Amino acid sequence: MYHEERIINGVLHHRSSPRGSWTPYSAESLTSKNIAKSNAIREHQVEMSEKNKVITELEEKLSEARYALAVVDQKSAEILNALKAPKVLGYILM
Repeated sequence: MYHEERIINGVLHHRSSPRGSWTPYSAESLTSKNIAKSNAIREHQVEMSEKNKVITELEEKLSEARYALAVVDQKSAEILNALKAPKVLGYILM
């Protein structure tokens, strides 16, 4: 289905074939188009808001995971250092 729109002399026109004549949209048609686009924008805004909430939650979880990983790295380093430390056998002489 072919559809083309163009603004001619400040008025939105349309045609349904490549060589068809340009027809101005009626006020009612433009109102319907405007309402449909406004509704679509609102739906996208709601969707983006929900996605932003998910992103915020994931960023918080990532931050917690990075902190936990840092703790594990620190504990691992402590264990490795303890394993590398020379063993000293102590005797108590009496």
